[in-house]
Amino acid sequence: MTEDKTATKKSADFKNLTFFQVREDVERRRPHLKEILATKADTLEKVRQLESFSKEREKELAAIKSKGIEIERLAHLDVLTELPNHQAFTKEMQAELLRASRYSQEMCICLFSVDRVDEIYDKYGPLTRDAISKVIANVIRTSTREVDICAVYSPVQFAIIFAQTQQAQAALVAERIRKKIGSQVISYNWESFSITASFGIASHPRHGSSYEDLLAKALESLEYAIERGGDRVFCF
Repeated sequence: MTEDKTATKKSADFKNLTFFQVREDVERRRPHLKEILATKADTLEKVRQLESFSKEREKELAAIKSKGIEIERLAHLDVLTELPNHQAFTKEMQAELLRASRYSQEMCICLFSVDRVDEIYDKYGPLTRDAISKVIANVIRTSTREVDICAVYSPVQFAIIFAQTQQAQAALVAERIRKKIGSQVISYNWESFSITASFGIASHPRHGSSYEDLLAKALESLEYAIERGGDRVFCF
């Protein structure tokens, strides 16, 4: 075992040597090869250039790989809130449904939106959406577990996937978020105002086992909450 480790270490050390480090070592250990190497100046220069090119290429490939990972990450984020976007939400929702079905677990989805958002935009300007979205993103981040997935479902709607959660538990968390949103003071262009939000919840397997069924029930619950005056959590 010790011999294998020693051999591996020597192999790794050798790979880290440059051509000219090897050359110096050869000349020191084999003096008679020094004159032969001296006559191969052109060949040695090509080797040096190739070695330099290889190192630069390795750096470029590492940078490209790093950028590729970052681009893929950003493609699944909402730029404003840095929450997962609709595409990421769909992917995570389908994956969570598969897990819940496989292990016979409960899970819930919560959709919510700001009440009378058009009136707010008319009064304070459409750019208030940015301020509102940032406040909501901060509230749901600090009100949910790490295993829960918070996302931007649409420009005016947010979503939360509650993994391994019963409907009653999801409703309690949604109610806590609703109250917290209502207590926030939003400042924009020297104006201060508050907002309320309506929530709709659907659960697996109670309301369906497919992405489409669960989403449709959550939207129906949300619409029901809005129609009854908003600022409430509703689930069938």
